[in-house]
Amino acid sequence: MNGLRDLLLVLDPWLIQPFRWLDAPMPAFLLGLFALSLVCVFLGDIASLGVLRLNRKVFGGYIKDMVHHHELSITAAKTGSKENFKAVNRQAHDAFGKYFFSQAAVFTSSIWPVPFALAWLDMRFQGVLIKLPLVDFEANYVFFFLPLYILARFLYSRTIGRIPWYLRVRAAAILDLGGEAGRSASGGEGGREGD
Repeated sequence: MNGLRDLLLVLDPWLIQPFRWLDAPMPAFLLGLFALSLVCVFLGDIASLGVLRLNRKVFGGYIKDMVHHHELSITAAKTGSKENFKAVNRQAHDAFGKYFFSQAAVFTSSIWPVPFALAWLDMRFQGVLIKLPLVDFEANYVFFFLPLYILARFLYSRTIGRIPWYLRVRAAAILDLGGEAGRSASGGEGGREGD
């Protein structure tokens, strides 16, 4: 735990800067949280692209198995053999499950910076409560950070896919994911998992 605190103290001068860009306390706080959210989203995206790149052959195999078993189950359904259909369909579901959980792992790799951001926010803003206008409720940094993080993910996913160099990096990461099946299963060109 002490190592994490030391790391956060080293990063503190850079992380606190966006909180000082405005003079008004509440807008500065929200701007700082949003900037921190964008950093988390960017670092998480880099990590998820790395996971995709390192595991592209495995994920591509899952996609090929999923498509192959799906086609076999359709053929088995046309023959009218209920036993054959159930056996092949079970294999198709197994292949889909492997692919689904591999994509869940990719999404998980995209959110790794969030706990570190929350740890830094706790170090900086522990005990600070902000009274919300029009309601009798006080909230801490988590109440504001999580919605801003979701907003940052949304805006990032809608804009990053329009940048040509990012499309090239993403295409290289998913190169072996099974051709057309890989592009459609991974959200298309410039698409992102988890959004």
